[in-house]
Amino acid sequence: HDVRLALFDTLAISGSFSLWNLVFNSNSTSGKTITLGAGSNLNVLGTLTFDNSLAGAMAPNGGTLSARGDVVVDNQNYSGTTVLSLCGSGNQTLSCAGSLLAGGLPPISVNKPGGTLLLSGMLRTGKGLTLVAGSVDPGTSTVVLSDTLPITGSFPFNNLVANSNSTVAKTITLGAATNLDVRGT
Repeated sequence: HDVRLALFDTLAISGSFSLWNLVFNSNSTSGKTITLGAGSNLNVLGTLTFDNSLAGAMAPNGGTLSARGDVVVDNQNYSGTTVLSLCGSGNQTLSCAGSLLAGGLPPISVNKPGGTLLLSGMLRTGKGLTLVAGSVDPGTSTVVLSDTLPITGSFPFNNLVANSNSTVAKTITLGAATNLDVRGT
């Protein structure tokens, strides 16, 4: 069963529970905030979708979104502080429709006990990338680093772009023993 969150105001969630498919959509042209309480975890067993066709930014803050299936993200901004944990035991796809200047993902943690994470499309993040465990296939994707962020773990990239999108200097911090394997440009 799908669970669709259409936000008319802010939303606060506390506790941990599992859902099959989850769609985040602010259903608005104005920004909305989703707050997950400390230690809260939304465990998405099927597909996690960020689909905000009306262009209102959504900021998921706090807690963890544990994606065990595919993740689909449109070109809007979802760059809150909630950690998006890609932790399925089988193959998963992180598919994004971002661009150099639009779109944004929350902090991403890859902690897969099995299977491979396939990156697809243009992924734009300014919050952080962490590879704890698992295999990542960059496919033909482009990853845009858009803000000050830490990168931990050895990531393979097809195309990698550092784009501050402003006149303010940004810093990308590489963790100890981090290797960025850029296979394209």
